[in-house]
Amino acid sequence: MRGVKRCADGAFAQLLVHNRKIPVSEMADKIDAVTAESLQRVALRVFGPQSGGKPTVLAMGRHDLGDWQAQFRKYEVGTV
Repeated sequence: MRGVKRCADGAFAQLLVHNRKIPVSEMADKIDAVTAESLQRVALRVFGPQSGGKPTVLAMGRHDLGDWQAQFRKYEVGTV
């Protein structure tokens, strides 16, 4: 049953983001297209000086994130 839920969650996420189910072959092609340069470019954008050092919080659905600022301070993540 857990596998069925995982598949359904993946399909639902694809529908939310892409408005369609993404075939495995398309996913594999996109993964194969990743280069060291593109990975470095994204890493610099997310973690580099251009990011402003601000942490990102992402939650899907209705989640109580609690005091996420306190967690960031506790682990010294970003500037809150």
